[in-house]
Amino acid sequence: MQVISIYIYRHNFGLQNMLAYPSGLYQYVFATSFFQWQHIYFAYKYKKYYCMTQGLVLFTTSVTYWWNPLTNCLRRTIDMYVAHSTIAFHAYLAIAHTTNPVLCGSTIALGAAMYPLSNWCVSNKWLIKRGLNQAAGTACHCLLHIIVSIGASLTYAHM
Repeated sequence: MQVISIYIYRHNFGLQNMLAYPSGLYQYVFATSFFQWQHIYFAYKYKKYYCMTQGLVLFTTSVTYWWNPLTNCLRRTIDMYVAHSTIAFHAYLAIAHTTNPVLCGSTIALGAAMYPLSNWCVSNKWLIKRGLNQAAGTACHCLLHIIVSIGASLTYAHM
């Protein structure tokens, strides 16, 4: 019993484990996780197998987390590390290895900017007063999945 309580404390950081977004909203983010198959397909089409592998890992961690998105769990930490490293790698590819770095890099940068924007929406007092903060944060996170996937696909096409 001691081992289980230590494990729970270490992975929850002693905080209450609750949903990242309310039920009814996080399902939209889960659904847009499947949009990642688009850039996985384009990575295969353009023979960028290392990007395809990275996309498959990102898809797996994303779907695993967004199936039941608890705020303080190991699945979230793993998904965030994989997502941040994948987006950083694709930003590097877009800027350094494409024929159109402005188009590819700006698309990935716009998608990446949706993450801090979604966090800002969730904590914005004006949106909280109107009850729109969770919906706006969800919309930004959905756009993050879609725009970054489009940016990755453009990167593969212009490499």
